[in-house]
Amino acid sequence: MIPPIDHTTGYLPPGRYRTSLDEIEREYAEVNDHRRELWAEWSEVTTFVRGIVPVAMVWIGGSFLSSKDAPGDVDCVYILEEKLLDGITDPRERMTMQVIASNATQSVWGRRIDTFVIPWYANATPQRDIALGYYTARGYWDDFWGRTRSSGSGNKQDRQAAMPRRGYLEVSIDGFQETGHVFTG
Repeated sequence: MIPPIDHTTGYLPPGRYRTSLDEIEREYAEVNDHRRELWAEWSEVTTFVRGIVPVAMVWIGGSFLSSKDAPGDVDCVYILEEKLLDGITDPRERMTMQVIASNATQSVWGRRIDTFVIPWYANATPQRDIALGYYTARGYWDDFWGRTRSSGSGNKQDRQAAMPRRGYLEVSIDGFQETGHVFTG
């Protein structure tokens, strides 16, 4: 369940909240035509990604989850299984996934969606070197979406912007694949 927006800050309270796509659409997209258009663009990009590789989970954050009437875009990170990403052999699909992973959906396709990818490793444990990038990426995005942009310059404003001040949402879409079974967490 999505907590209500904090009317003092205009954002979700700090933290990551599990929810459904239907709830996000009800709470944030159905507010006005501008938000409906953004959500339709996000849905289109997500459907496109899912046509290439299952989307285990997605994190959605940024101004779309605020009280702004007209946020500029929808920010998201797709969490995709590394073994499925590595299994993409079609050059066009690999190029498409590079566009998604490098946040080029606006410049390449004109969709107002900021997209990134975290490859999920089934064998990711703190003792394995391969997991370092995975853990770093998860920590980076968790910290990033807790912050707000600095409203000025100087140490005090930068420190204030770094404080956890807003939340973001997590949705299990296709879940994680395991020998024919799907785990949705």
